[in-house]
Amino acid sequence: MTTARNPTFISLALIICFGAIGAVVIAPALPAMAAYFHVSAGQIEQLMTIYLFGYTMGQLLYAPIAHAFGRKPALFLGVSIAIVGTVLCILAEPLHSFSLLLFARLFMALGASVGLKMTFTIVTDVYEGKQAHRHTAFLVSAFAIMPGVATTIGGFLTQHFTWVSCFVFFAGYGLLLLPITWHLPETAKHFDRDAIKFSHILKNYLAVAKHKRLVLHALMVGVITAMTYIFAAVGPFIAIHDLGIRVDVYGMLNIIPYSGILLGSLILARLIGNVKAKKFMRASFVIMLSTILLMLVLFLCHLINMFTLLAPMFIIMASGCCIYSIAINLATSKVDDKTHGAAMMSFINMGFATLATLLVGLFHVEHAVGLAICFLLLSVFLGIMMRMARKKR
Repeated sequence: MTTARNPTFISLALIICFGAIGAVVIAPALPAMAAYFHVSAGQIEQLMTIYLFGYTMGQLLYAPIAHAFGRKPALFLGVSIAIVGTVLCILAEPLHSFSLLLFARLFMALGASVGLKMTFTIVTDVYEGKQAHRHTAFLVSAFAIMPGVATTIGGFLTQHFTWVSCFVFFAGYGLLLLPITWHLPETAKHFDRDAIKFSHILKNYLAVAKHKRLVLHALMVGVITAMTYIFAAVGPFIAIHDLGIRVDVYGMLNIIPYSGILLGSLILARLIGNVKAKKFMRASFVIMLSTILLMLVLFLCHLINMFTLLAPMFIIMASGCCIYSIAINLATSKVDDKTHGAAMMSFINMGFATLATLLVGLFHVEHAVGLAICFLLLSVFLGIMMRMARKKR
């Protein structure tokens, strides 16, 4: 039940998208950045990997701060750090320093990670049960729209200006979030100054890490996140290099798969009250696995074009969104310490996605068949986690 204390949906939507936009806005610019710094595709994909690493570590950083000082101070700190990191990314261009760009992306991610973690913490502060499922689904729908729009903007900016303009855009987004964060209501029920002590931090995280239900569902979320970021890293090379699509055109077409996340979240929000969450998740998994197998067959038959790339991705992201939203709520539903539970869930989620993206870069996955094989392996792992979760009931 909503109250006057609850933050507005638009505020939470803008905040939850912050980190994801920072990751994907440069996706159409990756080939241009590789050419500018004279590095390989595998090396430039490190910009995604190191961002995800910072994004992962940041999940653990803000829970103690939010516990000790409140949700708003944690958000304000994270957004400010992200802005500073983005400015350093901009400076890497005139200095022609790829090393500075990598460091700045890490710093940028450490700040931007606050959006994902604190949004789910705030939702669990004010909603429970089916309301939490529904609000999470709607927030994921916003998460779907904004990264797609950001990719389109990134493609347009790269085509008509330079890749640096992508970072300028993100800095502006961060500056927009500062007053929004300032005017948020504080949803924390109480504060614990001891939460920032190392012994308390370690104790709290070890306690929530013992929840096998949390770990299994967080890994499920990590699989979906990994698919999203792997596509963001590999997709531009397939479309721009292999298929000869213009950067700005690819940016516009990239809205198609992200629209799948929007569709999935809207379907989930409408049906979650009438269909059992776990049955809905299993049905979504079957649809996802079938689509991935179809994609692999098409690519092996050399039927590689924008339709066979983006249409399956639309279905994969739609079904993945349903799994993502349900697994998030199941992960922390039985955990008493919601703040540290949400942080651990996000840490496992982003940690798995980081590892998967790193492996993609190490194995130089740049082509369509490799992308489909990666998705198939991830879906098999997802199926194993779902089966293990059923046995833990």
